[in-house]
Amino acid sequence: SIVVSSSNVALLNSGYRTGNITLSAGLDQVTIDGGIIVGASPAIDVQSGCTNITVKNVTAKNGSVGIHMTGVSRGIVDNCQMTSNTTGMELENCCDVS
Repeated sequence: SIVVSSSNVALLNSGYRTGNITLSAGLDQVTIDGGIIVGASPAIDVQSGCTNITVKNVTAKNGSVGIHMTGVSRGIVDNCQMTSNTTGMELENCCDVS
């Protein structure tokens, strides 16, 4: 597992397998780029109040939720593959996420 607890972070994973990735509440300017997450649920969990979050080039598979965001403003999800999950992406009370 990886927990990001600071703003202004870029996690460049270059296709490596990891456990789940959690972004703590209230962060700003965080990018997750690359990586394969298998069997974790959610694979990526972005907690409430985060802003300017980018998730790209990630593969999330064989979990119940691929990407879960709660209360996120200004997010980008780009070129992610969510395979064999019960739910690919789950957004709760988010705005301006594309």
